[in-house]
Amino acid sequence: MELTNKDTKMIQAISALAMVCLHLFCTLEYNGLFTPLVYFKDIPLIFYFAQLSDFCVAGFAFCSGYAHMVKHEQKGYYKNRLLKLFYLLINFWIVLIAFSLISIAIGQSSSIPGSLATFLGNFFLYRLTYNGAWWYLFTYAIIVIISPIILKIVKKFNPILVLTIGLVLYCVAYYVRVKIHSNWLAMQFGLFGMTLFEYEVGAVFYRHSFFTKLGQIKAYIDKKSSLIVPILSLIIFLSMLLGHTLIIRSLIIAPATGCIIIIIFKINHKPEFVQKILLFIGKHSTNIWLTHMFFYLCVFKDLVYCAKYPLMIFLLMLVICLAVSVPINLLHSKIVKIIDKKFKHGNT
Repeated sequence: MELTNKDTKMIQAISALAMVCLHLFCTLEYNGLFTPLVYFKDIPLIFYFAQLSDFCVAGFAFCSGYAHMVKHEQKGYYKNRLLKLFYLLINFWIVLIAFSLISIAIGQSSSIPGSLATFLGNFFLYRLTYNGAWWYLFTYAIIVIISPIILKIVKKFNPILVLTIGLVLYCVAYYVRVKIHSNWLAMQFGLFGMTLFEYEVGAVFYRHSFFTKLGQIKAYIDKKSSLIVPILSLIIFLSMLLGHTLIIRSLIIAPATGCIIIIIFKINHKPEFVQKILLFIGKHSTNIWLTHMFFYLCVFKDLVYCAKYPLMIFLLMLVICLAVSVPINLLHSKIVKIIDKKFKHGNT
């Protein structure tokens, strides 16, 4: 019952959707931006979902750690990881250049691309200023580069010890990120330390067959009643939805809520049409991550908020990102095919 490629692609889709929800609606200063229709305890219902959506990075990092551990024993692991990282950067560079050109065309060249130094800082990841969501690129690149060391540690040492040390690092990194964010190195440490723990959790889950063991427990429970797991999952989800806003309104619990959401997703039945939708969105999750901020925060500032109501705003953002993603993916796939041919030819 371990995660399949389809499962991870769907989790990435859910994480991308959560990222959009978080960035669009995680504010109580919504006057002039959007009009909530449903409230609970005088708080817009969408805010509850936005708060819980802060697991988005944990979802992406978990899937990466899990997938890397799966592939770690395969021949050429490191070379393949670096090549995949390069392909991700190509995807990023397509987006970077495309939106720089668009920004110039609509008269915003002073902000994007700005100076040559600013453009190069974004291009080479060392000073990502155009889009706030891009910070993950630099952090992920570092994790990929050192991943053989991380995965060997996960394999060699007791999982409780690995996760305990990782959790301590996470808490320190969280403090640094929140309290000492004015320093570039401190901020990078904060982002890296938090993401590394989430990556390690995914690796540990695969290393110790967590989902297989969980599947055995679920099979036992299902013999009693097939309704127990769905009902319990719903209760847990609703508790997190309310508790994350009314009790612990902090990003620090994101790894915990993220793991629980991934577990709930894995162990519960998903209708075929839901899987198809998530798999489709999953194919575009990278571009949703890389482009969505351009349509509400920069370049096309507040564009999607013209839809007024949260659900309509969310759907409009999704439609725009998917429409933009199609040509990006087409161009990206052509470039990758050219590189693959040269790479394979050079190794024959």
